Amino acid sequence: MSGFITVGKIPAPVVAKAQSLLCQRPRKLAGGRGVVINVGLRYRLFRPCGSAQFQLMTHERYNNVAAKNRNH
Repeated sequence: MSGFITVGKIPAPVVAKAQSLLCQRPRKLAGGRGVVINVGLRYRLFRPCGSAQFQLMTHERYNNVAAKNRNH
C-alpha cells in the first residue's frame, strides 16, 4: 500500500503530497505520544506510539487524538 492509512475523506492531491513527504523525518511529540509530519495547514500524518503505520487525518481530528493521548 502507500505506507499510511487515511482517516476520513481526504482529497487525492493531499494523499499524493503525503506520499511524497513520507521520506521526511517526523517530529516527535512531547510525552512519547507518537510522531507527526505536517502535510499542510489542514492535514497531518500521525503515527501513535506503538503503531507501525502512519494515519493521514485533518488537523481537527489530529488535535482531538493528540488531546486524548495527552490526558492519559
